Amino acid sequence: MNTKKKNTKFQKVNKQQVLFCGNALPIEVIEDLNLSLAGKKYEINLLKSLNNQLGKRLDILSLAFVDNLHQSDGKNIYLFDNKKFTHIHSLNYPIVRDLLKNIYLFIFLIRWSQKNKKSKRKIILLNSSLGNCLMIILTKIIFSAQIFSLTIDTPFPNIKSKFFFYRVYLICTFKLGHRLLKFFNGIIVLNENVISSLKLKIPFLVSRVGYSEDLYNNFINTERYNNKSEIKKILFAGTLIDYNGVIEMIKSFILIKKPKWELHIYGYGKLANEVKKMAKKNKNIFFHGAVENMTLLKYMQTADLLINPRLTNTSVNDFGFPSKLIEYIMSGTPVLTTNFKSLPNEYKKFLHIIKKETVEGIQLEIEKVFKIDHSILNRMSVKGVYYIKKHNNWNNISYEILKFIETK
Repeated sequence: MNTKKKNTKFQKVNKQQVLFCGNALPIEVIEDLNLSLAGKKYEINLLKSLNNQLGKRLDILSLAFVDNLHQSDGKNIYLFDNKKFTHIHSLNYPIVRDLLKNIYLFIFLIRWSQKNKKSKRKIILLNSSLGNCLMIILTKIIFSAQIFSLTIDTPFPNIKSKFFFYRVYLICTFKLGHRLLKFFNGIIVLNENVISSLKLKIPFLVSRVGYSEDLYNNFINTERYNNKSEIKKILFAGTLIDYNGVIEMIKSFILIKKPKWELHIYGYGKLANEVKKMAKKNKNIFFHGAVENMTLLKYMQTADLLINPRLTNTSVNDFGFPSKLIEYIMSGTPVLTTNFKSLPNEYKKFLHIIKKETVEGIQLEIEKVFKIDHSILNRMSVKGVYYIKKHNNWNNISYEILKFIETK
């Protein structure tokens, strides 16, 4: 479908003013603060495409717990291009900061609702902690705004605080927040399991993770994969965290015992030090840390296999979708992945699947991929590139979301 025609048609029928409440930050700020990039990149890319559709009819509010983003000379920092956004700043004290932020949020929502009283007011809330949900629901009641949740993360946070009371507090705010979703007008998810897991009976839309057109638009190489060398480069890129199966992947590679095979790891996270130690002990394992996205794409395209060993027995897989998988597929390199719950069946036509999520099981599937004829590997990879180009365009994704919230 022609994107320009579709956008024009949408603007003719849509009179809504949309407020997106999330944790969006400029990419340079995310990198400076060494924050997790995957979820933030998803949010920024979605907001860019929503802005393409709505322009001035899209307002953006960031609830991210970071220091004030406004410069001392009074000039605002733009989220992307020339798009302004509002960041609610609060004190950096647990619980107190939540209470203050909820107050500031409600004040902002009152002003926003009054400013746009002649428009159909739609609010999209990223994920759903208790305080945010309560403020959004109050706005629905008082100002007749329609409210929607964009739930892309687990409601069971990975909490490591040494204070028992604070751990209980965080768990309760997440769980109670998700119970309040039944009062929303609808929910947008990346995984249909969210609906059954949270026992919701509200309208829902199963959305997708998009790809960056500026990075991939010129790339479809039907003869990319043809490596007959004994040297095989296996690459992992992503957050170094336990549920991503990073340690299991490294142990499986060590079992392979192929002197000319290499494992290259890109990313950062709480397992970084452990990964560094394992790399030092094994000369065929290389830890590179975080690199710029375009550089990473080049490394992906020169690798022989990309691996996504995300473990499927965690609650994360009931709610999210590993956005890195889309980048893997779009690189045109063969991809090996676990069969997580939100993996569409269509993807299995061009991905290689890890059947047993054990060290030995991952080892077996890695070796199995390299026994496949290179022409077959290449055809599968190219099929994946074409599929994502057709179905995971960000403008298509944002258009579906806006049509969904418009009709509710």
